[in-house]
Amino acid sequence: MLKKTLQLNLALMVALAATVPAFADAINSSNDGRDIAGGTYYNTSGQQTTFYNSSNGGLWLHSGQTVRGLEVDAVGNPTGNGGSILLNAPGAVVRLDGNIDVNALRSGSAYVGNGGNVQINAGYLYQNGNIFASGSNGGAVNMNVGAAMFGATSSIQAMGETGKGGSININANSGTVDIKQGARLFTKGQTDLGLNANVITVQGGLVNNNGIIKAAGMEGFGQDGGKIVLRATGPADSNAIALINANAGGPTSIFTAAEATAATGSISSYVSNVNLNGSVKNDAKGQVSADGSSDNLLTSDFGGGNGGSIEMISGNGVFNNGYISSLGGVGTYGDGGNGGNVTLTATKNVSNGGVVRVAGGNGGDIGRIDTMATTNLAITDDATIDAILATGGDGGNGGNITVNTANFNNTANAQMNANGGAGGTGDVAGGEGGDGGSINLNTTNRSNNDGSLYANGGNDGREGTAPVAGQGGTGGSVTSTTPVTGSGQTQTYSGNGN
Repeated sequence: MLKKTLQLNLALMVALAATVPAFADAINSSNDGRDIAGGTYYNTSGQQTTFYNSSNGGLWLHSGQTVRGLEVDAVGNPTGNGGSILLNAPGAVVRLDGNIDVNALRSGSAYVGNGGNVQINAGYLYQNGNIFASGSNGGAVNMNVGAAMFGATSSIQAMGETGKGGSININANSGTVDIKQGARLFTKGQTDLGLNANVITVQGGLVNNNGIIKAAGMEGFGQDGGKIVLRATGPADSNAIALINANAGGPTSIFTAAEATAATGSISSYVSNVNLNGSVKNDAKGQVSADGSSDNLLTSDFGGGNGGSIEMISGNGVFNNGYISSLGGVGTYGDGGNGGNVTLTATKNVSNGGVVRVAGGNGGDIGRIDTMATTNLAITDDATIDAILATGGDGGNGGNITVNTANFNNTANAQMNANGGAGGTGDVAGGEGGDGGSINLNTTNRSNNDGSLYANGGNDGREGTAPVAGQGGTGGSVTSTTPVTGSGQTQTYSGNGN
């Protein structure tokens, strides 16, 4: 294979502590063949490394193999940014058992560039390995596939360590998207929806999640949560079954007979289920969260981040048996963040058998601030310390849960929670409790609640050393466009305050 000597910038190489070989494969290379070879691949800005199979036999990155992508300048010097990788197998199978790594380079523990980009085009994606696209700003992972299965050991990470979060976009057209227990889709960092930062979108004819999908603020920075959209465009097709079977059973096939049976069996069971086909389901172990992060005295303006936005949209049903949250971040040293927004929209049915939370974050307590300020930060100025310790942080307000459907059912032991956060304690006065948020049931046929619908105000920070209590938060609202039936609880109490 063509080799090229890289002219490395010595100062950059030392600063980055990067291991870059003296000789490297061709920059912006195109690589033909089914089995993807691990190694380090280089591309210039705006270009990419491409993997394809001219024999139309699909692509396979085997377990133990890592494709490392790095960006270089025109003469081969690393820019610090992660590279750009394209796996191009439209109408064929892509199997990922190994890792694709387009993280930025590091100098010590800190990234010195931005995460790179990964694009996968396939008829069917079968992923057990990992995709890494993190950096100072997170990178982008885009998948245009006919159907997809994310196994228990799979993960996709596109996190911004100090800047904007990355993005993950999975578009399975009219096929099934099956995210198994243990699978993880993570973005973190600053949110900028105009730049598609800290956003996860999963779309298919059917979306079933039993893994963890998280678009959060970076802990300690008081950042807002990101945006997550799960959309079913159904009814889902079963076209991937033929692709799987065509690549199974032989001594050199991509799938063993057992793997093919399991994969095709899952697709068949989803497509044949009239309630599930065309729906979004968050299964019992599924977690979908867009939480704001806690603050840090060193890095933020004394306050937790606000919760982000979660949308689940379907032409059939939306079913939650797991955990959904868009929480306000805890105000470790200041006010709690406000809860975010969760919207569940389905033509026929929305059923909640798990937990949906958009609660505000609790306000900070002076005990933690006192230790941080006087010990860890060595702040000795009395006026500064007094200002920090005078009042406990206010609790964040509860967020909003909106249901748009014909029939809504909140089952026994299920919970929707839009409570305000509790106020923190202070030397002079306690923080105020956050106001309760809102739960809006926009149903055209029936609303049934056998579980709990809570939109309470948060309690004040009256306990502890504060001689003056804060004010409790005002209760929120629970509304329905049709009469609510069932034996469950509905609470919109105001928080305690003296």
